[in-house]
Amino acid sequence: MASEVLGIDIGGVIISYSPDNFGVFHPVPGVFEALKRLKEEKFGEKIFIVSHAGESMERLMLWWLNSHDFYNITGIRFENVYFCRKRMEKARICKNFGVTHFIDDRKEILHYLHQAGIPNLYLFGGNRQEPEVFDQVLPHVTTVESYTQFLEKLLG
Repeated sequence: MASEVLGIDIGGVIISYSPDNFGVFHPVPGVFEALKRLKEEKFGEKIFIVSHAGESMERLMLWWLNSHDFYNITGIRFENVYFCRKRMEKARICKNFGVTHFIDDRKEILHYLHQAGIPNLYLFGGNRQEPEVFDQVLPHVTTVESYTQFLEKLLG
């Protein structure tokens, strides 16, 4: 558990949106168990949740995490949850905490993190339609479709 630091997005990575019922949020399958293992086996207290959200969405996400007992189940501390108002600000937050691994469902975010020198980037799902300009980050990221795959990449 030396100097490796994990950063995680919330929307689409911890919380999934119900395709048939907008506004209904569910945990991404396997996320709680995976984060608990990553805390215990690799990163310890060095796990930070970094999410882009407006004020109302930030309140909703914090409520969701709390109401799903996220902190107790995963062992990730509430103090390690950060929000920013602009997507590109995630890179600054991650640099400040020395993040070495980051998982997000947006190529745009991973593009900013790559530019900031974050070495290990993971695209979760990768099905989102985004401007083609962000495809240039794809050679620098590892795409994972599930937390089973993510755990295999990080824990072997």
